Amino acid sequence: NSTLVCTNDDVYDMLLQLLNTQYFSETETSANCTPMKQPEKSRTNEIGRSIYAYVTPVILLVGILGNSLSLTVFLSRNMRNLSASSYLAALSISDMLVLILYVTVEWLKRGLVYLIPNTNLQFLDKDGACQTLLYIAYVLRFFSSWLVTAFTIERYIG
Repeated sequence: NSTLVCTNDDVYDMLLQLLNTQYFSETETSANCTPMKQPEKSRTNEIGRSIYAYVTPVILLVGILGNSLSLTVFLSRNMRNLSASSYLAALSISDMLVLILYVTVEWLKRGLVYLIPNTNLQFLDKDGACQTLLYIAYVLRFFSSWLVTAFTIERYIG
């Protein structure tokens, strides 16, 4: 019996394989999975990966510029006195950090590697770096959600 070993295979390819083939063999239990094989490249998969590879940097640029502008406005002298500005400034910071520490890292792993196949970004998958980036990304995304919740409650009370 062979067990499934997670490698640096592309997540999209693994999901495509899960959709196209039977994941568990009939004779094995859920504890022993069949090894993953490279799936066939479909036209839809290639189009989706191309869109992801080319559009994500545009989204990153617009998001970082927009959040920077929002942060500048909310920290301006006239806006600093409003309690809502504090929430929205913190939300801008949180969203910028999510864009930098989550979206950029995922694009480097999946989009840049698609555009430049020989790119070696193994340092992102090293023990410690991977877990730290993932933890920070989750904390920032939850923080962003809770800031929206707190802002909504504060505005309801106000």
